[in-house]
Amino acid sequence: MSENKIDFAVSDDDGNGVAARIFLYIRRADAEADLLTGMSDESGWVSFALPPLAVFECLVARAPGYWTAYCEDIADCVPITMRRLPDVVEPAWWLNCLGIDTSRSQRGANIKIGVVDTGFSNSDGIRHVHEIGGTRQQSGGELEPGHGELVCRVLGDRSKRAARWMSAAPGAEIVFADATHSDEPEKVSAVGAAIAINKLLEAKVDLINLSWGEPFEDDRVLDAIKAADELGVAVVAASGNDPNDQRVYFPARHESCIAVTAFGKTGWGEAGSLVAYDQKHSRMIGKAPSGDAIYFWCNSTSGSDVNGIAPGVGILVQRNNEIYAAISGTSFAAPLACGALAVALAQDKEYLSMPRSKDRTQHARSVFLKMCISVGLDYSSQGYGSPFAAEGR
Repeated sequence: MSENKIDFAVSDDDGNGVAARIFLYIRRADAEADLLTGMSDESGWVSFALPPLAVFECLVARAPGYWTAYCEDIADCVPITMRRLPDVVEPAWWLNCLGIDTSRSQRGANIKIGVVDTGFSNSDGIRHVHEIGGTRQQSGGELEPGHGELVCRVLGDRSKRAARWMSAAPGAEIVFADATHSDEPEKVSAVGAAIAINKLLEAKVDLINLSWGEPFEDDRVLDAIKAADELGVAVVAASGNDPNDQRVYFPARHESCIAVTAFGKTGWGEAGSLVAYDQKHSRMIGKAPSGDAIYFWCNSTSGSDVNGIAPGVGILVQRNNEIYAAISGTSFAAPLACGALAVALAQDKEYLSMPRSKDRTQHARSVFLKMCISVGLDYSSQGYGSPFAAEGR
């Protein structure tokens, strides 16, 4: 690393240049880590101007169709090698772990799921998603899709390959309500979230997925969550992506929500990928209900309020009919858990005939907890375990 400049070459396994988004983390003397971002050109080269006395911390490289690369040593960045994502030609491991029968293309039908999130683009595979509340559309040409789009794809992408082998509940009706913060487009606004949840209640959704959270409670969101509980709507929420926090994030930790952490499949992810790095640094191992060896995702926020755990590391999504990215986080474990619950409730005649009341919410929650099977981790990490949609097989 020179005193004021550093160059990187990004290539695939054949030595061809790759246009990738680069996230370079550096540390200055007596200071916290700084993030520098850049984009490699078509030949694969990218340069960064560095502040004085900067020290390399780590580097992340992302490009559509490739595993996200991770380098914790500058020597591993010469060059940065991007490895292509695999095709999906059989039921994805995350659906197998949840016991979801992929031969049923309409799995989840009769259930309406609300999603409160940010960054949505109504494109191939998710054109059936109904948008309410003035969704802030993203440009289809953007390098990376918004968070809300990814959540909807994990939950119910209906494109041929995804519906057959990748998404949890493609038969379910999905309603998206935008809660993007006006000043920080990648964050959820508490005011917007409360409004969005109430609009979803008006739309008479059966389940709500919340793939976001904060350390501190917000009364407006809390009131909306309580309203959902009274109106027969079960809420599935991500526990958080901060392993240093000693408590599950809000709103997942509220007693009326189903808080979900994430696990990964052992051996999944190419060497040099962020997924492989996460597995290396995840100490707790277990076994999914399907029999697959798994590990607790090292960045999950755990605690006594956790209710369940679901696949959430290296989940493949497709875009424009191509395998697009491998994504990780409790943000994606939550919609997989929510989808598994939808698959079960879609066949539950008692649930479908119940009036919209707190009893209906409790029934859905009870169904989820009964679906859960221990994966061999401690309660603060797995709750009751991983849902297994035995009725959906």
